Amino acid sequence: MEEETWLYSKPIKTEKMEGYKEFYIDEELYKYSNDDLGDIRIINDKDEKVPYYIVEEEMVYNNVRFEYNLELLNAFRKGNDRYFDYKVENKENNKDVIGNELAIDLNISDYMKNVTIYGSYDNLTWEYIKSDLIYEVPNQVKGFIYLEDGLKYNYYRIVFINDVEKDVIESAKLVYNNGYAMDEKYSLSKRVSFDINTKDQKTTVHIDNEDRLKIKRMSIIASDLYNRRYVLSVKNKEEQYMQIEEGEIYQIKLENFEAMNNTINISDTTKAEELILVIDNKDDKAIEIKEIQIDYYVDKIVFEGNETSKSYYVLFGNKLAKKPSYDIKSYSGYIEQSEKKEEVTLGKLVVMKENGSVKSEVINTKLVFNIVIVVISLGLVAIIIRKMRSEG
Repeated sequence: MEEETWLYSKPIKTEKMEGYKEFYIDEELYKYSNDDLGDIRIINDKDEKVPYYIVEEEMVYNNVRFEYNLELLNAFRKGNDRYFDYKVENKENNKDVIGNELAIDLNISDYMKNVTIYGSYDNLTWEYIKSDLIYEVPNQVKGFIYLEDGLKYNYYRIVFINDVEKDVIESAKLVYNNGYAMDEKYSLSKRVSFDINTKDQKTTVHIDNEDRLKIKRMSIIASDLYNRRYVLSVKNKEEQYMQIEEGEIYQIKLENFEAMNNTINISDTTKAEELILVIDNKDDKAIEIKEIQIDYYVDKIVFEGNETSKSYYVLFGNKLAKKPSYDIKSYSGYIEQSEKKEEVTLGKLVVMKENGSVKSEVINTKLVFNIVIVVISLGLVAIIIRKMRSEG
């Protein structure tokens, strides 16, 4: 029976037993559960299964996106700076304007603009939002500026700083994309370990994902100036390499121009335990990669507690278990939108005995290994010192 084969458990820490609870799946739960998370079970102190549902990124990334046209009200110069004042055209007067991105079209090529953005509610008082670059150069285009999420200004001022070319904006739009908000809520970042090998002008980077996190992008941190093509592959279950992305990364920092795209976006998230990045150095020196950071999606689990329970646990690590089907899934949308939920946390990982009771906490093998190495090293040092003294 599947109940006899649970390998791991974690206590769920909550302040009260009743009501809806939610927690985000952590790295250990991803690492030791099945790929589809179908072996996860929540139980109470009476060993009763508690129904739950999982909020995956596919449920929240529903591509909510809308645009507002911007009406040009005024354009003028102050010194070398060029100003463009816009009003947001809101066709639904009963709804607030909301945006988190400005799309700016100059309808020209080969340009780079240092841009400062201001916002206003009345076209009189302007509040600074941010400064950024837009540009279009060979193989590199950035025609938008990301704003803070959910800004509700009715007017925007776009300023080209030190604009000697005197270019004008062909059109501009305010965009709202809920992906930015969902990114912040349902994703985390971490540095990962990697190995590098350079041969025949190609750098091969093996990136470790032993916790099987749902990676959506990675950033290459280096101090070099570079512009390189790359291919990203993963090792599948048959131990074969499969290409999932290719493109260009670059980092250019000149006196009057800066451009950077050190991020590799992954169209479909991957949980592969090993990723292989191959960078074509052409005739240049290999990039000195200092750090690789990944961004990964985290899934959320929601369940309803009751006042008769005294504690809750999450069980996982069961290859025989199939994904459960609970009624709560059918009205999860209502719960997400309308019900108040207590955010709870998970305790330490424990290994289960065959009968399902707690056996022991999982040993941190890396820590034990490091301690053993230190002890052996100290022992060798003591032997060498003793030998030197005896010879002296």
